[in-house]
Amino acid sequence: MTARPRPLLTLSHTALIVALSALWAVPASAALYAFHDGRVWGNVQLTSYLDGALNGYGAAGWMESESSCVWDVDLPNAQTTFQSLSTTLPAPATNTATVTDEGESGGDFQLEYTITVTSFTFATNTPHGPYALDPGTLNFEMDDWLAPTAEGEFNCAGHVDVDGQSYPFAYSVPANRMRASGVGFFDDDDYPESLILDFNSSGFLLWSHQQADPLVDITVAGRSVQLHVTRLMASTDPTGTLAWTGTPIPEPAAALLLASATLLAARQRKRNPA
Repeated sequence: MTARPRPLLTLSHTALIVALSALWAVPASAALYAFHDGRVWGNVQLTSYLDGALNGYGAAGWMESESSCVWDVDLPNAQTTFQSLSTTLPAPATNTATVTDEGESGGDFQLEYTITVTSFTFATNTPHGPYALDPGTLNFEMDDWLAPTAEGEFNCAGHVDVDGQSYPFAYSVPANRMRASGVGFFDDDDYPESLILDFNSSGFLLWSHQQADPLVDITVAGRSVQLHVTRLMASTDPTGTLAWTGTPIPEPAAALLLASATLLAARQRKRNPA
């Protein structure tokens, strides 16, 4: 039996060549800017059930001010494209919530539980846009709602403590929801050496992984209690209180960034063909 010859160029090799070729074809007006000092809101959410009925929600959340993101900013052609974002939990986050029944089901019932997130990262390099820039104000409007998607990756771990027991959790999962909404804008007073990126009070980019993982299933005082981990989330700060400061990415680093993004997209398409 004659062995089939292996192709000289694999999908990944081809993607790399295309990415690098495309980069050198990009006009000088289009530049990648790395932004930092902005804030990303993250949380892990639980949903509680009492005797099989939805009871409430609890979440451990935090605000991270050392996140980073990359945008392709093309001022001469009045457009911008989101390229990537990464964020890491700065310190363990803890919060408490309560499963409660005020007597309608036969007697008062309260059970407190604690959510602790010990590690959490989210990173994505799936582009979104381009978004048109207003030449006068450099505002851009976002209205993307993608569900389901499979982009980026959440990695998190922690535990839930309830009724004297600890229940660990750990996830490595992609985002399956993405929302870009509202208005962003650039301040170009120091362009091209730097740019400021900010969002209005309703502007944000949000990624989440929706699930229903039954982490806790116990009986307390004759009542059935279930706690499900139902959402992991990372979102740019929707309050618009802290702007992002951006500086240009040198061309060799930009080449590597775009090539890596293209390779990742090619691998995802190979694993999940349409």
